[in-house]
Amino acid sequence: MEAPEAIMICIDSSQWMNRLDRFYWYTLQLNCVRSYCVAKFKSNPKNAIGILKMGTRSERQKNIRPTSDLDQILDFLENNRVSGGGLSFFCGLQNCWYILQQLYPRNQKRILMFTGGYVFVDFA
Repeated sequence: MEAPEAIMICIDSSQWMNRLDRFYWYTLQLNCVRSYCVAKFKSNPKNAIGILKMGTRSERQKNIRPTSDLDQILDFLENNRVSGGGLSFFCGLQNCWYILQQLYPRNQKRILMFTGGYVFVDFA
């Protein structure tokens, strides 16, 4: 069995994914996340996986802190919608790294990022 890992998955929930010709991409993205989580928990049930939405209008939306509860993650993915706004890639990356450093300082860490649209860069 592998050593336990702390994993954060960033999903693209920007307005780019809300376009009719791109909505299928959003569904595929969620299916990939679902398959990845099932495989990771199968390899080691002590893994902790969290999900962060990177759309700039995601502040009101619920994100998932790293957890070992696969049912909670699958429920989140089942009830997930595109939140809109730009894709805040760097902010999402910083938030994930901070969460992993604070909650799991000794575990191996992974950040998995899905991007399907333009990246919003805020230098302010």
